[in-house]
Amino acid sequence: MKRKSIVVLLILAVVIAFAGCGTSKPAAKEAAYSHLDADEAASLIESGECVLVDVRSEEEYKIEHIPGAVNIPHDSGDESFEAAIPDKNQRILLYCDYGGVSKDTAEHLCKDLGYTNVSEFDGLLVWEGDTERG
Repeated sequence: MKRKSIVVLLILAVVIAFAGCGTSKPAAKEAAYSHLDADEAASLIESGECVLVDVRSEEEYKIEHIPGAVNIPHDSGDESFEAAIPDKNQRILLYCDYGGVSKDTAEHLCKDLGYTNVSEFDGLLVWEGDTERG
């Protein structure tokens, strides 16, 4: 019986010793953006504390956009964003029609271009405020 207890204790000691030797890497800091609902987006826009960016095409922007929005199409290239918004810490609010393109663009701005203060919302689909043309 004594020998069996010693074997169990040795096995337990080995398991505990190897438990601390895992090969997992610390989680990389993932670039993150925030998703806002339409009311939160409207409040942020009203505060004037962000650059509002319509990431749709120039043609779509001309048909209808939120007043005060600048148009930087998502496919216009990284240089377009960096030229229009050189401060990587600037508060940015992105939108499109349905949210998919603005989410992809927000992720790209944070992860690949180093922007640190990016939010997006689902865009004109959920927008109940004013819009303008031209």
